[in-house]
Amino acid sequence: KQFRIKRYTPAITRLMSLIPTDLGRPIGDILLRFTDEALMDDARRVLVDLTPATRELQADDGRWYIRRIMPYRTQDDRIEGMVITFVDVAEIKQAEEALREALERAAWLARFPGENPNPVIRASAEGTVLYCNPASVKDPRWKCSVGDALPDPVRILVTPAMASGEELHREVQLG
Repeated sequence: KQFRIKRYTPAITRLMSLIPTDLGRPIGDILLRFTDEALMDDARRVLVDLTPATRELQADDGRWYIRRIMPYRTQDDRIEGMVITFVDVAEIKQAEEALREALERAAWLARFPGENPNPVIRASAEGTVLYCNPASVKDPRWKCSVGDALPDPVRILVTPAMASGEELHREVQLG
C-alpha cells in the first residue's frame, strides 16, 4: 500500500531498472524505460476504488504495451497492495497501422474506378512512391515502382504546397 516493490518477474526488467536490492524501495524511485505520467495516480485510484486501471503506453525502445494495475487481494480477501502487469502489444499496433494504411489506400484507389489509361501515382510527402497504377508502370516517361523515389516528370510538377501537405488531393495531368 506504500507503493513499495514486494516482488517482480525477470521479464519486467526490460521496462524497469530493477535489481534484487530494489525490493522494498518505492516504485517512484525506480528508473522506468517508458513514459507513464499517470502511473502513480492510477495506482492510488486502484487502491481507493478497487477497480483495475488500464493504459496503453510506448516504451523507450518504441515497443507498445498495455499496462494494467489491479488490486492485490490476499486469500482472506484483504487488499495488500497492487499488481502491475505489462502486455506487449507491438504486433497488434503494427497490424493496426498496416490496416489503417490499407484502408487509406483502398479509399484513395476507389477514386479511380476501372482500368484507368492515365498514369496514377501516389507518393508520400517525402517523395516515395506509395502506389502506381499499371499505366504509370508501362509508360516509359513515368516508369515507377512502389518504394522508389518519384520519377522526374512528377518531381518537377510537385509544388511546395503539395510537398508540405497543404494540397493533399491535387491531381496533375500531363499532356
